Amino acid sequence: MITVIYTGLNVFKKAPDKQTRILALSTTLGLITYYVHGTMNNFLDTDKASVPFWGLIAALVALDLYYSADHRQSSLSPKSELPE
Repeated sequence: MITVIYTGLNVFKKAPDKQTRILALSTTLGLITYYVHGTMNNFLDTDKASVPFWGLIAALVALDLYYSADHRQSSLSPKSELPE
């Protein structure tokens, strides 16, 4: 739980535009809500209720990978052209 929240806040800080920040923050808040509610009722046992949980975590991971420093550097570096 701590890792997911930490990653969500890091994505929020890294994101360059407002729309992505809102997406990262709402995803993180959705997961926090799920965690708080999960202390009273475990929804991960049912298939239909666990889909939003894993979907939100997948969205955070995708945003984190997209806005990581390594990805930005590799996408901005000039690509060498193959000889013909």
